[in-house]
Amino acid sequence: MKWIIKSVNEISKKDKELCLSFMSDSRKEYINGFLSDERKEVSIVAEFLTKKLVSEFLNTSIDKIEILRSETGKPYIKNNTAYISISYSGRYIAVAVNDTPIGIDIEVIKEKDLKLIDKIFSSDDVSIIRRSKNKLLDFYKIWTAKEAYFKFSEKSYNEIKETPYTALSPVHYCENGTVISIIK
Repeated sequence: MKWIIKSVNEISKKDKELCLSFMSDSRKEYINGFLSDERKEVSIVAEFLTKKLVSEFLNTSIDKIEILRSETGKPYIKNNTAYISISYSGRYIAVAVNDTPIGIDIEVIKEKDLKLIDKIFSSDDVSIIRRSKNKLLDFYKIWTAKEAYFKFSEKSYNEIKETPYTALSPVHYCENGTVISIIK
């Protein structure tokens, strides 16, 4: 497994242009459809980081990597069985690649009203948050673990909601005001 977390601000203009040069016309058209310039930039950088990480993982040239999307939007590598997962929040991007299914999620920690957690989490998850000394951090750990599990498994929202956080075995990283969860 390989994974990377970067801020859009850490990627040079040259690297962004390099990614655009390797990007398919259909992907460029898709990204140009975004209204926000920030969303366009994040998508370009996510594509670049994914191709760079996959090229390192597969020990091949970055220009040989083609990222496609399934009908559900899940990214995959053309003509390869390696698995990828991509996430972004704010100006941060997280990408993971593995030879078995993988899910990654990143969230920038922001203040949240936690009154409605019982609507989005299982009763076990709600209990963990309510008993926690750091409710906000535990909220984000559970949230990112569930999102990573969704990318890993492609199960439905209801199945994921009812799957207890304690059954997921996520790996968490907390840095630069973000929470990252990986499920493999």
